[in-house]
Amino acid sequence: MALAIAVLALAALFGLVRGALIGTARSETIAEATLLAESTLEAMGTVAPLVDGDTADQQNGRFHVHATVQRYPDVAANGYVVPYALATTVSWRDGGQTRSVSLSTLRLGAPP
Repeated sequence: MALAIAVLALAALFGLVRGALIGTARSETIAEATLLAESTLEAMGTVAPLVDGDTADQQNGRFHVHATVQRYPDVAANGYVVPYALATTVSWRDGGQTRSVSLSTLRLGAPP
């Protein structure tokens, strides 16, 4: 009887450890995807000027990065700078599901 209880307790303990390891791996993947999304937003508009309607798709290891540039409505445009809405989505496969992280920001750029 004591052996059966010990086996059940060990099985429960192994289940908890397995769940913790899966959760840790998932949170590390989310952190990596978030860092990739942040660096993508930082890079946008640094090499080439921002252009309304630009999109980019790139595979970066297991991650797929999709970035867009949209001209923000002219509420703050003054002729010298134009506001642009930048967005990026980083997606990846996790088992049978597709997971993603999306970030967006506003950035001032040169008028077209």
